[in-house]
Amino acid sequence: MVVRFRLGPAYRLFGRCMRCNGLLEPIAPAAARIRVPPRVALEQTEFQHCPACDSLYWRGSHHARMLRLIEAVVPDALGR
Repeated sequence: MVVRFRLGPAYRLFGRCMRCNGLLEPIAPAAARIRVPPRVALEQTEFQHCPACDSLYWRGSHHARMLRLIEAVVPDALGR
């Protein structure tokens, strides 16, 4: 479906806020680390922030599970 309708460049996985659907933007790790649990602060180096609702995102353990689900539902979504 993604390839058929040439949607690849039109969407960005994990690019929208799950709370308000705002576009996510990178945020400096130092700014994010003061807002996350200690373990996340130690393990993660990249964070995204929603400027609309102030939500914070990182590639936690759920990220791989979400990728598997997306691949199962829309097999060509990841371009594999």
